[in-house]
Amino acid sequence: MIAAAASLYIADGAVVADVTWGKGLFWRKAGPGRFRLAGSDISGHGLPRLRADFRQLPYADGSVDVVVLDPPYLTYGGSHESAARYGLSHTRNMNHDGIMAMYRDGMTESRRVLRRGGQLWVKCKDQVGNHVQYWSHIELHATAAALGFSAKDLFVLVASGPVDYDRWPSQHHARKTHSFLWIFTRP
Repeated sequence: MIAAAASLYIADGAVVADVTWGKGLFWRKAGPGRFRLAGSDISGHGLPRLRADFRQLPYADGSVDVVVLDPPYLTYGGSHESAARYGLSHTRNMNHDGIMAMYRDGMTESRRVLRRGGQLWVKCKDQVGNHVQYWSHIELHATAAALGFSAKDLFVLVASGPVDYDRWPSQHHARKTHSFLWIFTRP
């Protein structure tokens, strides 16, 4: 998905900041040799990348062409690997509203560092919690619009591996086996 988006939307020589680098897996097939890729993550693990929280980026105002944002989106993420990196735990009760607030803060900070006409790429996944559907991709579109971004494109990635359905005794809604990548433009 990232390779397809990069071929369409990243210009040669662009400055791209992946502010939730993780292990850098997004970029394995994207051919970053034609643009300058800067990676940062709050954990600082993996390749020698910059250690930074995506809500407080170390970039100058208007200095980046593309910001890629893929924060943890699992609610009550105490057992997920991203839990420790972002200070999430069951005691902090990171619910859907908390996840959306984290996205909003990251999108706001991304707006600051993006040049005019720059792009914000936001990866997300819709969630279900306590039998309530959370349409995260729709909420994030509204957040982006409130921040002055325009939607340019939306990619959908369907999971290719097996999904563990054994932990639920019965099904009450459509399974969420796909994620989204929004491409927004800063005016």
